[in-house]
Amino acid sequence: MLALFTVLVLLFVMNALSALIIVCEPNEVVVLSGYGGKDQLTGERTGYRVLQAGWRLRVPFFERADRLDMRLMPIDITVENAYSEGSIPLTIRAIANVKLASDKKLIGNAMERFLGMPRSEIEQVARQTLEGNLRTVLASMTPEDVNQDRLTFSQRIQEEVGEDLSKLGLVVDTLKIQNVSDSVDYLASISRAAVARVQREASVAESNAEQAIGAAVAQAQANISVAEQTAIQAIKRKQNELGAMKAELDGRVAAEIERTDAAGRQARAKAQKRLQEIRAKLAELRL
Repeated sequence: MLALFTVLVLLFVMNALSALIIVCEPNEVVVLSGYGGKDQLTGERTGYRVLQAGWRLRVPFFERADRLDMRLMPIDITVENAYSEGSIPLTIRAIANVKLASDKKLIGNAMERFLGMPRSEIEQVARQTLEGNLRTVLASMTPEDVNQDRLTFSQRIQEEVGEDLSKLGLVVDTLKIQNVSDSVDYLASISRAAVARVQREASVAESNAEQAIGAAVAQAQANISVAEQTAIQAIKRKQNELGAMKAELDGRVAAEIERTDAAGRQARAKAQKRLQEIRAKLAELRL
């Protein structure tokens, strides 16, 4: 009997402690309302206390504990037939990661609007706010800019929606544009025109390259022809110079031979004359 009483007392104490001690997880905010509490920024009494992670004692029967989930809320956004600049209707699909703000200045906004509200309803409020701001930004951008520079489009949406979400106590962690399309085939026609332009530019570049190659080949051939003619003329000039030198040398050789022959004949004539004179003197002596 004593053991049973002891167990009952322990159970009572544990229940009492669980009612007294409030534990807050890192991914939530606990609001203790109904007894005192002061604004941490202004010091004014607010009637509630905010607990972000950790634990705190609750005043039984006088304080109520409510929890706000701080986890990310992935929100699919689809805006159909929203008009861009130039009145071109576009369909935008995006995904945003939204959560309750952890900033103490903004938690009050979230408490006023979402305390006790199901997570699905909070997501719906965030979705409607994002869609409205997306339409506003889209109206100031051309379809080409939206489709080609999705990062800028996403950044402008986050800048536009930031103030509205702050009033709700929400913040956008990330926002990514997944798809941009239209029902009037405008983007497809732009794409086809861009492809055609690129093809034309490629064709012109190829033609210019071929012309440049042809001109370079022609210039090279002309240079080769000029070089060949120059070489031929140089060879002929050298051949003429060699011919002239050979003719001059041949003339000198012939003149030298003629001079030598003439000197030989003259010497022989003198020798014959001398011989005849000697013979004549010998004949006289014999007589």
